Amino acid sequence: TIMYQSSGQQPWILGKSATHAGCTNPSILEWESGKIIMITSCKYGRREVYESTDKGNTWKEALGTLSRVWSNSLTGPWHQIQSGFITATIDGRKVILLTQLEYPRHGNKGEIHLWLTDTNRIYHVGLLPTKESATSSSLLYVNDKLYCLYKAGVGSNSGAFFLDLTSWLQKIKDALSTWTAKDNELRNCSQGAAASRGECSVPFPTTGLVGHLAGRFNGHEWKDEYLGVNAFVRGAAKKAPNGLTFEGKGAGAEWPVLGKQWPTIPLHFANYGFTLAATVSIHEMPTGITPLMGLKRMRNTTLLGLSFDNNMAWSVMPGSYPKYFAAWKINKTYHVVLKMHDGVGSVYVDGALYWNMGQRNSFNEGQDAVSHFYFGAYDEQLSGGKIHATVANVFLYNRPLNDTEIGYLNATRVPLPFTEMRPSTATSPSVEPVTTPVATTAQATAPVPTLAASQPTEEAPSNENSGASGAGPSTPVGSTTTTSSAEEESVNQLASGTSPSTASTEGGVSGETAGGTDGQGIHSPDGEAEAAAVGLAFGSNLGNLSQRDDGVAGTVCGSRVLPLLLLGLWGFAAL
Repeated sequence: TIMYQSSGQQPWILGKSATHAGCTNPSILEWESGKIIMITSCKYGRREVYESTDKGNTWKEALGTLSRVWSNSLTGPWHQIQSGFITATIDGRKVILLTQLEYPRHGNKGEIHLWLTDTNRIYHVGLLPTKESATSSSLLYVNDKLYCLYKAGVGSNSGAFFLDLTSWLQKIKDALSTWTAKDNELRNCSQGAAASRGECSVPFPTTGLVGHLAGRFNGHEWKDEYLGVNAFVRGAAKKAPNGLTFEGKGAGAEWPVLGKQWPTIPLHFANYGFTLAATVSIHEMPTGITPLMGLKRMRNTTLLGLSFDNNMAWSVMPGSYPKYFAAWKINKTYHVVLKMHDGVGSVYVDGALYWNMGQRNSFNEGQDAVSHFYFGAYDEQLSGGKIHATVANVFLYNRPLNDTEIGYLNATRVPLPFTEMRPSTATSPSVEPVTTPVATTAQATAPVPTLAASQPTEEAPSNENSGASGAGPSTPVGSTTTTSSAEEESVNQLASGTSPSTASTEGGVSGETAGGTDGQGIHSPDGEAEAAAVGLAFGSNLGNLSQRDDGVAGTVCGSRVLPLLLLGLWGFAAL
């Protein structure tokens, strides 16, 4: 607990609350606006961080920012080792500096690491040059100088040692300068951020922004612009404007929450709430369900993810069975947002809410802990595994953005360049197995199509310019934008089992937040997307997809057996 004395009062006042059960050895500092921050070692292995705004009468765990990021120095009786935890005003900015004792996996000799945070972003300053078997440590910042006092050695060989870390301040100042510069570039749409955002008339949300994956790529690492956790790339990947293009089997990237960052977990907030936004474009038809981006648990299950398939439909993967909705187009730029808050996961495409559903009622630090964010075919649990897509300008927030802020992000996206399409490797099923039953039904419910010669089908030009409202996907596969032939219209009807008017329904993304939902929490902005998705599930497998250089892939062409089929229908009707 804490003790304080108010101005003009003689006796000291004791706070009414103490550390939580199972937590010991706290360190306390005073932050801004009367806030007090406490870090304490807890029995299950992590260091919890608490905040109080009423002088220690009540404490609230900072789950969305700093709590459980750092581990105890050791489990058992050793978790009472003291570490440095101080505030410092550096270049006019108040920050927190702390030391963390860690034991490398290849040995048991303690190492002391120095960390920097503004209670939002976290930066690893470096490993201190201590003697072997370092244990407790403390920090002092005064007159623009930084010092560390630490204990090292065992038994009679132990002692206290002094380090002058003033030279390390330049690295801290560089990190703070980078954070400020990146924020200002995005807010002001300055030249340095011209390639990171498009529309500059709307504000760019930077509160809670902790990570940005863009154009910094080195070897197998996709560098975080905010100097935090880097993503790791696997498979064939090449640079794209402010991102990477993944191509081939197993190509993708992993942004670790656990794993490579253990025992420190800067992105631990992802277990409780986050917003992940990215600009994406798909360049080739997949052979099955192919993951695009999402979040995985330690048990290798998808907590929340967006995929796409060879029916040109988006699908959400909150569990074992995907939920299908809407349509996507080859080489079209989309803005995708995954959000989680209070156990509710949401998916937005081009600023419109498409899926919203509760994920879990409780959290288990071991089994349910978040493992990593993934991009591309890095998620091996889903079928497919081969991808050709671009992911750019990935923004990660430690809080859930509201619908207005998501609209701002959608407005500031930058269209991705056109990529020449390759012939699809997906095979379309033959129409022969469904000829007899479908033809019989069509004869009874729909007029017999005429055998007029087919006219060229015009395709609507792709619109890549999207404001805050967001442009929707084009007409889904299984329907045509303009049909001048009854023969083509008949193919769509037979494939989807719908009337001509239903088969040509657009399954686009509305610029406004969806108003209606179905039983699975899927939102259909135009009220017709569900019907379009049903048509996708059947119609897009019939015939061959027309792939043009302008990126519009929405026309279904009849196969060569269609004239024979129609002649058979005509003859049957004559009987």
